[in-house]
Amino acid sequence: MGIFDKLFKKKAIESQQSIPVKQDKQEKTTVNMVTQKAEPTVKEQLIRGYVGTYKKQVDYATVKELKKRYIAFDVETTGLSPMNDKIIEVAAVLFENGEIIKGYSSLVNPEVFIPYSATAINHITNEMVKDAPKECIVYAELVDFLGDALKQQTTICAHNASFDMNFLSETLMRLGYDGKISYVDTLSLSRSLIKGLHNYKQDTVAMYFDLVNNQSHRAVTDAEICGKILWNLLQIEEKEEEKRLRNLEKSKPCDEEMEICAYIQNCIMKKGGDSKWLGFYKNSSNYVDVSYLYSILKFKCAKKGKGVRTFF
Repeated sequence: MGIFDKLFKKKAIESQQSIPVKQDKQEKTTVNMVTQKAEPTVKEQLIRGYVGTYKKQVDYATVKELKKRYIAFDVETTGLSPMNDKIIEVAAVLFENGEIIKGYSSLVNPEVFIPYSATAINHITNEMVKDAPKECIVYAELVDFLGDALKQQTTICAHNASFDMNFLSETLMRLGYDGKISYVDTLSLSRSLIKGLHNYKQDTVAMYFDLVNNQSHRAVTDAEICGKILWNLLQIEEKEEEKRLRNLEKSKPCDEEMEICAYIQNCIMKKGGDSKWLGFYKNSSNYVDVSYLYSILKFKCAKKGKGVRTFF
């Protein structure tokens, strides 16, 4: 065998030896790719979701909807900041036609130290949450319970609701959930419908309605009381709305008065005025108040015979 034969034979052997090495690398790469698909990377696990919260104004139509179904909600936390503090207890209670149908509640292991100042309020200690489920477990169960409430189809209520909604939405987003939540605030609703209370804390409003909370500042009992407060407030709002509708009906001018209103409207339009600024309102003295941005005149039809009394 010549020198060239030896060289070519050596290269052939090296080439054959290199093939398994390349195959090993390919097999290793394939295994890594499969592993990455099965187990998301840390970066994939930290994808942030988006949860929007929208405060709902309670009117006649909303009352009818809420009387059928709503979820009362409450949380207990390690502090006041949704960005820096954690929820340590969460509760949601479903009401239908004013009755409790079912509920969900759980302590949460926040994996951070609970300050003594927080424990002094909610009486939840570090020892109590030590063996509690972690966020990933609790919020998977909570999302399942909330169901269509995360699609704005069932309204959530809470007392001082912005606090609870901020914590709920921030935690859900941090865990990668998406959703949209409509909520009503029993605190602001209480202030508008109940006059004369020295404060509007949940316990004070509960006492006004003769509701007893045997374990204040614990999520599940607070949620139940909040739901019962809302039901009572809905009764008040419904009566107020019916009263407003009756007054509105009384304030409508009669047919004879509407003829005069039509004449006034035609006069204004002929002068180039815009009818959208024109309004007619019958007051408690049975005078029809004519306004055009501001009151311009009022009139009253005489009871006997044909005639109109007009005042500018």
